[in-house]
Amino acid sequence: MLSRNIKGFWIVLGLSNVMVTAFPAAAHVLFTQQGTLNIAGSRGNIALSVPVSAFKEWDDNGDGALSSRELQAHLGVINDQVKVGIKLDDNGDPAVLEDIILSPAFPTDVTRKKKKDEAVDQVSNILQSITSAQVENDATASHLVVEAAVQFSTAPKQPRISINLFGRAPSERFFKIVATHPGPSGNSESDVAYITPTETTRTFFASPLHTVAQFIRIGIEHVLFGYDHILFLINLLAMSFSFKRWLALLSSFTLAHGTTISLVALNFVHAPSSWVEALIAATVILVSLSHISRFRLSLRQEMAIVSCCGLIHGLGFAAAISGNGIEAGRLTETLVGFNLGIESGQLLIAVLIFVFFEILRRWSTPAILLLAQKFIGLWCLMCGSVWLILRII
Repeated sequence: MLSRNIKGFWIVLGLSNVMVTAFPAAAHVLFTQQGTLNIAGSRGNIALSVPVSAFKEWDDNGDGALSSRELQAHLGVINDQVKVGIKLDDNGDPAVLEDIILSPAFPTDVTRKKKKDEAVDQVSNILQSITSAQVENDATASHLVVEAAVQFSTAPKQPRISINLFGRAPSERFFKIVATHPGPSGNSESDVAYITPTETTRTFFASPLHTVAQFIRIGIEHVLFGYDHILFLINLLAMSFSFKRWLALLSSFTLAHGTTISLVALNFVHAPSSWVEALIAATVILVSLSHISRFRLSLRQEMAIVSCCGLIHGLGFAAAISGNGIEAGRLTETLVGFNLGIESGQLLIAVLIFVFFEILRRWSTPAILLLAQKFIGLWCLMCGSVWLILRII
């Protein structure tokens, strides 16, 4: 009789758990690395799903997943890391996080939007595994939901958020935050910010000029730190020194990659990043072979080839926008700023190439100049080949 009552108790408990997971709960239900920031006056609240691998000194059993026991044992340590890793301010005036609540996002919490027929299947699974009384205690989570009240000194006009709680896995190295506040007309306004390891700070409700300036910087950084793009341009421009040629090829490359960036931003085109990276390496090899062989092409033929390469490189540039996020309702400002940044970076590279070869022409012989051109072609061919192999395997 007693065993029958105990079994009945666990069945009822299992059914109640299914009801909780099958319908919306009162607490925040967040997808991984996503969050919300709601502001009303000088107060607000934030909820954010953070990967547990972003925290330190909590994994007692070394399994990489957070259990309820580990959370309770290291609550203070994790709470301190949250205060350091999440910062908000308004024009440099810091906000205060209050009443922080930490909740493990168990698998059922992350997938509450299942259909009812899936919930029925879960009932069957629970009834089959009901012999264990440690279901809840043994559950582990890969993400932790952070909820807190936010106190600003005054009602913020352009609140800024900074996050430095990135996980170890590549899929855990971004955050998408949706912010809302009352607009000038009294209606609620929303804005979206994407946080990445390279862009840990974002400003909400910023002016269009601020968005343009922000993406100009991102575009410049992407060119100057994109070594495959740099080698492509060096290789292309070092083949022959002619202002008309340089202007024609750079214009073709710009028009082509600008077209691809826009198409990707508008969700008309999508390509796997692994394919794109391999194709970019292939374009470096193609231009290098043309450089080394001294194969004669008309300017129009060169422009056609460069345009095709530009379409491919545009997919790579577009990945930078996707990674940094196109801010809600600011597609034009984002694209204008990013393309201006790309062109500024390209112009800087072109100027440096011109200065380098101008010095060679003035202070060396034509033979040394030709040797430098061949060396650049061979070096780019070697780098492109290594990149292609690494990006395929």
